[in-house]
Amino acid sequence: MTTISPPMRTLPSGTVTLLFSDIEGSTALLSRLGPAYADALDSQREIMRRAWSEHGGVELGTEGDSFYVVFETAPQAVEAAAQAQRDLAAQPWPGDETLRVRIGMHTGTPAVHGDAYVGLDVHRAARIAAAAHGGQVIVSSSTAALVGPKPSVSIRLDDLGAHRLKDFPMPERLYQLTVDGLERDFPGLRTLGAASRLPSSATPLIGRDADVADIVSRVASGTARLLTLTGPGGTGKTRLAVAVAEQLADGYDGVFFVALAMNTTAESAWAALGEQLDVPDDRRSPDELLQSVAGRNALYVLDNLEQLDGADDLALRLLGAADRSAVIATSRRPLHVEAEHEHSVAPLDLPGDDSVELATASPAVQLFAQHARRSQPRFTINAENAADVVEICRRLDGLPLAIELAAARAKLLSPKALLARLDRVLDLGDAARQRPSRQRTLRDTITVSYELLSEPMQTAFRRLGVFAGGADLAAVEAVSCDARDDPLDLVAELVDASLVSVGEGVDGEPRIELLATVRAYAREALRDNGELDETRWRHASHYASTAKDLSALLLGSGWLDARARFEEDDANIREAVAWAMPDDDPHDPERTALGVRLLAEAGLLWASTHGYIPGDSRGVIERAIGRGDTADSSERARLLLYLGTVLVLARRAEEARAYLEQAIAMMRRVGDDMYLVSALNITGMMEADLGRHDASRELYDESVAVAMSTGNLLQLRESISNLAWHIQSTGGDHEVVLQLKREALEVAKRTGNPYAALADEHNVACSLRILGRLDEAYAMMRPLIPTVLAINVTGNVMATSEDFAALLADMGDSKRAAWLLGAADARHDEVGQSRLAQQDAEIAEPIAKARAALTPAEWDDAYTRGRATPIHEAMRQAYDETSEPV
Repeated sequence: MTTISPPMRTLPSGTVTLLFSDIEGSTALLSRLGPAYADALDSQREIMRRAWSEHGGVELGTEGDSFYVVFETAPQAVEAAAQAQRDLAAQPWPGDETLRVRIGMHTGTPAVHGDAYVGLDVHRAARIAAAAHGGQVIVSSSTAALVGPKPSVSIRLDDLGAHRLKDFPMPERLYQLTVDGLERDFPGLRTLGAASRLPSSATPLIGRDADVADIVSRVASGTARLLTLTGPGGTGKTRLAVAVAEQLADGYDGVFFVALAMNTTAESAWAALGEQLDVPDDRRSPDELLQSVAGRNALYVLDNLEQLDGADDLALRLLGAADRSAVIATSRRPLHVEAEHEHSVAPLDLPGDDSVELATASPAVQLFAQHARRSQPRFTINAENAADVVEICRRLDGLPLAIELAAARAKLLSPKALLARLDRVLDLGDAARQRPSRQRTLRDTITVSYELLSEPMQTAFRRLGVFAGGADLAAVEAVSCDARDDPLDLVAELVDASLVSVGEGVDGEPRIELLATVRAYAREALRDNGELDETRWRHASHYASTAKDLSALLLGSGWLDARARFEEDDANIREAVAWAMPDDDPHDPERTALGVRLLAEAGLLWASTHGYIPGDSRGVIERAIGRGDTADSSERARLLLYLGTVLVLARRAEEARAYLEQAIAMMRRVGDDMYLVSALNITGMMEADLGRHDASRELYDESVAVAMSTGNLLQLRESISNLAWHIQSTGGDHEVVLQLKREALEVAKRTGNPYAALADEHNVACSLRILGRLDEAYAMMRPLIPTVLAINVTGNVMATSEDFAALLADMGDSKRAAWLLGAADARHDEVGQSRLAQQDAEIAEPIAKARAALTPAEWDDAYTRGRATPIHEAMRQAYDETSEPV
C-alpha cells in the first residue's frame, strides 16, 4: 500500500470547517485483534488521509486513531467525510471485524495561533465529534447552513434537533450526514442530557402504553412540572419513567437521569446530580449547581427518592431554578409538596381466565413470555401451559419484577414445575445478578420499604399479614392498632410507603388490601418476631364478633347488605376458622372455644351465601364437635345441625340422623327456638329422603308451630314452604300446595328480605307448572332470571336453571331444556353439591318428556353443550333468547 504523507501546513484563515474523528471502541478492537490491530490502524489512516487530501483538507494533528483536520469550505469537509466512510465500509478488516469511525465537524472563525487554531470553535467541533457513534458523521448548524440539506446526489443532512454540548451553555442544533448505501440508523447522540444517556433496556416496555401517554401529556402540557411515580417495589416505576423521558426528550435541551437509590443524604444527592450535569467536583454545592441550570429547559428524572432525606427540597429547588424545567420522580412514597402530581403505578393487568386467547392478550403474561424467551427462545404460550402461566402471574400479583424473576427460571423449569415451587416466591432471585441489590429478590425489594418505617409502623404492618382478602378500618383497628392508634393515620402511612393499597368496600368505606407477596413478607416477619399466634388470636376474635353481627342482620331486611359484607370477609372468616381449628389438635381449649364460636355463626352465613353449607366445611365442623366442650350450648347444637345438613345434602341421610337428633334435643334443652326451626326443617328433609313421610310431616308441622311462636317471619315462611314441598312430594293436593306457597310468599314480602321473596315466587311458579298452568308459570318464572343472577345464591341459580328447563320441556322447547339442565349439572359437579332428591323427583317427568322428544344424539349434543357453558351465561342466554310472556 502506498503511504500518503500529511500535506505541508498552509493554514486557511477566516471561515473554516474543523473536523475531528476517531475509532469507536478502539481499545476493545485492539484486544480482539492483537498484533493485527497495527495493520488495521495503518489501513484506517491511509483511507482517512486520502479523503482529506483529495478534498483539500489540512491535517493538524494525529494521535493514535484520531484525526484533527481543517478545510477551507464546508462542502469540502462534508465530501471528505462521506468518502472516508464509504472507503472504510468497503475495506476488508482483519478477523472480519468492522472498524467504525465517528466524525464531527463545525464551521467557524477560529484564530490562527502558530501552526494551529485556538478558540471556542475548536472545542465545539471536538464536542460534536464526541457525541457521534461509530460510522456516524455529525455536523453543526453552521456547517449545515453552508452545504444545504442535499450536498450531493448521494448524501443528505438529517436534522437531529437541539443538543447541549459539554461546557457550552446554549444548545446546538446538530445534523447527521447520511450517505446512500451506508448505515443511517444510530442511537441517540451522546450529548448532555440526551435520551441516549437514559438507562437502556434489553426488552420493550409492556403493558404501559396508557400510563406513558397520560404522563407524557401531563408533563408536556405543563400541567405537571413535578410528577412522582409511586407504587410498591417491583412495579416498574423506573422503567416507566425512562420510557416517558425518551418520549419527552425532544422537547427539552437536556434530559438528566439521576439514580439515587443508594443516596440517603441531601449532600450525596446533590453530588450525584452534579456528576450527571458534568459539573466539576469543586462546584457541586446546591447553590452552584442551581446557578449552572438556571434558565435551562431541562427534564430531570430523579429515581428512587423514598429513602432520601431532603428529596422534596431537591425537586423543588430544581424546578425553582428554571421555570421551563420539569421533574419526573420515582418513589415508593409521595413527596407531599404542593407542586406534586402523583401517578400510581399499578401491577400489570391479569387475564380474566386461562384461555390461550385471553392469556396472550394480558400484559402480565406477555412479560412472562418475553423474559422466558431470553433463555428459551422457542418458548410460547399454548394450550398446555397457558393455565399455569396465568396462575403464576396471578400468584405474583402481576408485579413486573416478580414475573421477570420467575420467568428467568424457564430455562430449567416448565411453567407447571415453576408453579409448584412458588411457595418460595419471596426468594426468587436473578441468576445473572445484574440487578441492584435492592431488587435481587422480592424479599430485598419489600425489605427496602419495610426498613423505612418507624418501629411502631413496622409492628402495625406485620400484623396486617394475618388478613386474607383485605380488611376494613374496624378490622385494622382491632388487629393492627394499639390502644391509642388511629387506624386511618396508620393506613395513610402504609399507603404512602406503597406497602398497602386502599379500595372501596361494599359499604363505600375504605378497604385495605395487600399484594399476596407483601402479605407473605408481613406474615413471615410476624412469625420471626414471635407475634404470629397473638395476632391471629386478635384476628379470629374480631371476625367471631363480625360473623355474629352479620348473622343477626341476615334474619331481617338487611339480608342483602349482610350477605355482601360477608362475601367481602369470607376469606378472613375461613382464615380465622382454619387457625382456630387446625388439622393437628393444639390441645388449647380457649382457642378451640373461639373456633366453635366462629363456626356457629359462619354456618348461617355460608348457607345464606350459597344456599347450602359447603361440603368442604365438613372436616372443620367435625373437629370442632370432637374437640369442643361437650356441655349443652347453642353453639354446639348449631355445629351438630350444620354437620347433619352437610350429610343430608350429600345424600347420606342415615349418617345425618344421629347429629340432627342430637341438635334438636340440645336446642330444646337450651331454648334455642330460632335454630330449632332450621333443625326441624332439615330433619324433615332427611326423613323424606329415607321414605319416612309421616315422620317428615310431623317435623314440618312442628317447625311451623315453633316459627309462629317465635314471631320470626323468615323462619315461618321457610317452614310453610317446606310443608308445601312435603305435601307436593307425597302426592297431596297441588291446589293446597299452591295456596301454601302463596302464603309463604306473602310472609316473605312482609320481611323485606329480597332473597326470601325471590325464592317463594320461584316456588309458586313451579306449582303453576305442575298444575299445567304453563303460561302463568312462564310469565312468573322468566322475569325472575335477572334477579336470580343479580342476587347470585348458588343453590338458587342451579334450582332456577333446572326448573326453567323443566318448564321449557313442558312447553316443547326440548333442546333448550337439555342445554340448561347440562349447565346446572356441571355447576353441581363444580361445587360438589348433589341435587336434592325432592328436586330430582319434581323435574323428572318433564325432563323425561324432553328426552323422548329428541333423538339420543340430539339430547347428548344439547346436554353436552350445556355442560360446557357456565351456568350464569346459560341463564342469561336463555333469558335473552326466549320471548316476553304475553
